[in-house]
Amino acid sequence: MKVFVDMKAHVKVLATLGVVVIVGIPAWVYLAIRHFLSPEGFWQEFFLLGVGVLVLGGIQVSFAIVGLIVLVLIWIIPEWGESIIGRGVK
Repeated sequence: MKVFVDMKAHVKVLATLGVVVIVGIPAWVYLAIRHFLSPEGFWQEFFLLGVGVLVLGGIQVSFAIVGLIVLVLIWIIPEWGESIIGRGVK
């Protein structure tokens, strides 16, 4: 008994995981900076939170919007998704 698996679905899932990783980069950068600086006291916490929310939060939101658009194009519009993933995958 042979089981046929749609490889395009697997590639779409891998593309989705790639988009999720890229979208999460600013949050991981913030967590790494927070870990290495280890702020103590109210003003250090306040400054680090402000920088994290304003700078990295804005980047995170823009990455999320672009990532959502890419995911919609890959999963919903089949012609565009096939052109990104490649037509050689069968």
